[in-house]
Amino acid sequence: MSAYAPPDQYLERWLITHYYDSSDPDRAGNGLESFPLINRALCTEDLVDWWMSPSERVGLIFVLEHLRPKVAIEIGTKNGGSLQVLSHFCNRVYSIDIDPDVPQRLQGKFANVEYLIGPSDQMLPSLIDRLQNEGAELSFALVDGDHSRDGVLKDINNLLRFRPSVPFYIIMHDSFNPQCRLGLKQADWLANPHVHAVELDFVAGVVKAGGSFRHELWGGLALGILLPHERQGRLEITGAAESTQKIAMVQPQLFVKHLKAISGRAAGKAKRMLLGR
Repeated sequence: MSAYAPPDQYLERWLITHYYDSSDPDRAGNGLESFPLINRALCTEDLVDWWMSPSERVGLIFVLEHLRPKVAIEIGTKNGGSLQVLSHFCNRVYSIDIDPDVPQRLQGKFANVEYLIGPSDQMLPSLIDRLQNEGAELSFALVDGDHSRDGVLKDINNLLRFRPSVPFYIIMHDSFNPQCRLGLKQADWLANPHVHAVELDFVAGVVKAGGSFRHELWGGLALGILLPHERQGRLEITGAAESTQKIAMVQPQLFVKHLKAISGRAAGKAKRMLLGR
């Protein structure tokens, strides 16, 4: 545990709760968002806000604090909220984002980060090849970019091209979201013999209670674990909150909302996948 002790006068300011009448429509009703122990873990009085719940933040910090990656990848950086965590615990981080303003926006904040601008399905394959050829000890990746089924599927499959020399943990945000979850389920985990476990609900997501995302399924951290030696036994994708997610999805206002982007023949297949039929 960090020995950093935040000044008492900051404790109340670092305790952030969003009530139903919050002025931020996107976060209204989200409840507790952050608390002082997060600042303590990151040794900072100036925490960059990021779109993760307290349990997701704790889960991310726990993994990185104990893994201490030499090399890590983040897909989807935006304002640098989760990147501040990776930068703190990792020796070297590669940030991939489609927004060309990210390097300028975060200039001078994270000295150990290299920014790669462009679609992740174009930037990631060459980065994976580069790290593999270098013999880099890649041991962590955060997938939080394109939240479509195809986007998640491509990001995971590109990461699975890597053959690790050290334990490699892949965390995927918004695993409770139907589109993201579908991409995670359809990714080719079996193709990489170093994959030993895939849990869709390492941290479970929620049905949003208020704000702009009311009645939508968001949040959650999925976790894939790759080890240097090849697996010998079975591999199945598990989901501790699978039943909860299915029950939520059969509610008419939720199911229609999340499947409106899927049309034609894909809709039937997606429905069966999401409901486990």
